[in-house]
Amino acid sequence: MPVAVGANECSGARKTQDTELMGKRIGFWLIFMVLMVVLYTIRSDLERATMRTLAAIMPGMGFAERAGTLSFYRASDGHFHVDAWINGQPVRFLVDTGASDIMLEQNVAKTLGFNQQDLKFSKIYDTANGQVRGAPVLLQRFQVGGLVLENLPASVNGAPMHDSLLGMRFFNKLDGFQVQQEVLTIHWQEPTRQALQKAK
Repeated sequence: MPVAVGANECSGARKTQDTELMGKRIGFWLIFMVLMVVLYTIRSDLERATMRTLAAIMPGMGFAERAGTLSFYRASDGHFHVDAWINGQPVRFLVDTGASDIMLEQNVAKTLGFNQQDLKFSKIYDTANGQVRGAPVLLQRFQVGGLVLENLPASVNGAPMHDSLLGMRFFNKLDGFQVQQEVLTIHWQEPTRQALQKAK
């Protein structure tokens, strides 16, 4: 009889342990599922916060607060810079709203496949340093963030320059732009689903 009682006690203790273990597992998975739901809910905020942090470290890299916008922090040199992709090649621009055109530095033009010998420096620009000549070119695909422009006119500067300039030729293609609290924000109209379907 004492042996039977001892066996029942061991069996009861084992069941209690199994129940506690099962409860811990269920509790773990419930916490895990709640955490996943929370992360899924705030994922957009996390992505935006990450992009803002990266843009602060690398000012030429923009961050989007919403569709159809892109913002850039002012760099330590006091200027705004914009990282673009032209025909699949990365190009960093210095923003110059006082310039009428998009002006490419000669080495950048070579990288994009424009042969110096084939360029005709037929355009004349008045600058603060006097007149300079530029060679008209056509940028087949110009991308900044989610904005894509095709067959965008630009010029290759005939004089040496440190940075390629992003002038009003680009900004006039936008719906608007503004500078507030050391941040440049550009706006453009996102194509609607109906417009994309028609384009196909």
